[in-house]
Amino acid sequence: MNNPEIRVFEDQATLVRAAAEKVLAVVLASLAKEPEVHIALTGGRVGTMTLEALSELTVNIDLARLHIWWIDDRFVSATSNDRNELQARKAWLDQSSVPSENIHPFPSSDDGTIESTARVFAQAFQARNPQFALVLLGMGEDGHVASLFPEGKAIAEGEWVVIEGNSPKPPAERLSLSLNALNRASDVVFLVSGIEKAEAIRDVLSGSRRLPAARVQGKNSTTWLLDQEAASLTTSS
Repeated sequence: MNNPEIRVFEDQATLVRAAAEKVLAVVLASLAKEPEVHIALTGGRVGTMTLEALSELTVNIDLARLHIWWIDDRFVSATSNDRNELQARKAWLDQSSVPSENIHPFPSSDDGTIESTARVFAQAFQARNPQFALVLLGMGEDGHVASLFPEGKAIAEGEWVVIEGNSPKPPAERLSLSLNALNRASDVVFLVSGIEKAEAIRDVLSGSRRLPAARVQGKNSTTWLLDQEAASLTTSS
C-alpha cells in the first residue's frame, strides 16, 4: 500500500461530516478541470449517513456534469430497501441537481437473471469507460469491500464486473465492481467506523494484502477516515 493518509476522528458523526466534505472537495476540484466527473458510491450505514451530510452541503451546487455509479449492489427488486441505489437516492440524489440520466445503477432482479443483467451492465460500463475521480468505500468486519469477500468465489463478467452468488451476508446475490474497476480511481476514500472493524483495520494498515480492502488504492491518493474505535488497535488514540 502506497503511503495512505490515515485520519482518525473522535466519533462516527465527526467522521461522517469529514467524509462528506472530502467527497465534495474532490467533486468540485474535478468539475473545475473536467467536462464530466464520475464517482462511485458505497452503501451501508456510514456511507448513507455521509450522503445525507452531502445532501446538506450540495443544496445550491450545480452537479449537472456529475455521474454516479455504485461499487456494488444487492441483486433484489429495485424497490427493496436492501438496494444501495435506493438508499442513496433517498439520502442525497433525489434532492440533488444530478440529472437522472447521469445515474448508473446496477441492474436489479426485476431486469432478468443475474448472469444476463451482469453481462449487459458490464458491456455498458466498458462502453462508457468511466474514469473515476473518486471511489468511496466502506469495509466489513472481515475486510471485504464492495461485494469482494476474503473467501468469496465471485465470477468475473468481463474485466470490470463480478457476480457474487453466495454472499456470507444476506442477500446472497450481488453485483460488484471488480478490483480492477475500483483501482481505476484517482482518489479512493475508505469510511470505517466501529470497534468490530478494528482487527481488520490493523491487518490492512500493517501492509498485509491478505484482505480485499488492502488491495484497493487510488492512483493519486488513498485516504482512510476512521473513528477512534475502528482505529483503536492501530493508533494510540
